[in-house]
Amino acid sequence: MNRFKIIALSILGALSAFFMLVIQRKNLKIEQQEQQLKSKDQQIKTQEFINGENDKIIVNKGNVSNMSDDAIAGVYKQNGWIED
Repeated sequence: MNRFKIIALSILGALSAFFMLVIQRKNLKIEQQEQQLKSKDQQIKTQEFINGENDKIIVNKGNVSNMSDDAIAGVYKQNGWIED
């Protein structure tokens, strides 16, 4: 009877170790996917910021071509781009 208990416990221990390894691998894959998502999200936010800044520059260049120097200085002061 003792031999049967030892064999059964050994099998259960081996199965438990196997399932722990499977769970750890899945958790690692999930963490890697979360990191990739965060990285891609940050890249998207960075690109959106860059695109927004480029749009501001393009709009400002178009507006500046028709303005006097005093009007340009006023726009820059209004937007906080320069200080006196």
